Amino acid sequence: MAELLAIKHGIELAWSLGYRKVVCESDCLEAVEAITHFTLASMASPSVRDLLIDIRLLLSRTWQTQLLCIPREANTVADRLATFGSHNVTREFIVPPPSVMEAFLHDLLALG
Repeated sequence: MAELLAIKHGIELAWSLGYRKVVCESDCLEAVEAITHFTLASMASPSVRDLLIDIRLLLSRTWQTQLLCIPREANTVADRLATFGSHNVTREFIVPPPSVMEAFLHDLLALG
């Protein structure tokens, strides 16, 4: 449920900031599959099903979105940014914090 809420919040934020070409990456395969293969929603609780419906409605707006599942080892940037977001504060960075830059370099090496 937390991963779905994070995905929904990120998509809502991207839309509200005017982004119209968005790639959403998650290391939670279950969340990505639940969103992309909506047939799984029939097995979900009503609150999860409602959340999946909300996310699918957001993704169906007039914009280009991609939802990808990527390995956790290649997703340390998202993990570091999630740490900032876990404090319920939305931040916009002009220059990424040092810990995020370090994670970015780690991700580059993991993908290389």
